[in-house]
Amino acid sequence: MKLVAFVDLHADGRRLKQLRMLVQREKPSLLLCAGDISVFEQGLGEMLFAINQMGKAVIVHGNHESEERMADLAGFFEDISFVHNGFIVHENVAIVGHGGGGFDTRDRSFERTGKKLHRALAKHKGKSIFIMHAPPYGTALDAIMDGHRGSKSYREFIEKAQPDLAICGHFHEHAGKEDRIGKTRVINPGPRGMVIEL
Repeated sequence: MKLVAFVDLHADGRRLKQLRMLVQREKPSLLLCAGDISVFEQGLGEMLFAINQMGKAVIVHGNHESEERMADLAGFFEDISFVHNGFIVHENVAIVGHGGGGFDTRDRSFERTGKKLHRALAKHKGKSIFIMHAPPYGTALDAIMDGHRGSKSYREFIEKAQPDLAICGHFHEHAGKEDRIGKTRVINPGPRGMVIEL
């Protein structure tokens, strides 16, 4: 399956245009968005409208969007699935997601939800994807200044569930970078988007 993943657009028209051109050229089966498409929710509706026009998309919110506002607005768009704390299957690929955050190394709420998501992935026979806004701890995607600032909760989930692919963002300086946790490819696709074959 061909995917285009992206994150941290922050309502930037130039980046949106670059992303649109990539999608038109590559014709992916699905778009994956790891949040922060707005600037503190300014331009959120317009960005969702633009993403919906590009094709089917699975999305979580970032730290610039509230869960409630993203869920409300995403519900207006036929081709956008908001997957925060949820599980969907697209063309036999299971996708789970958790948005928001980015500033704490632990998320107790996710640790409870993650058990349910892990069970759902364990029952699925096909490939799987985890979309999160913040990066997992201890990777090339969360190294900043004097150490690592990612989520230990996400890392533990990935270590146990071992999805085929994990998409994140939040730290703009790591856009376009990739790492591995076990068999899981962990990617920050950045705002320009990245083509991924799964």
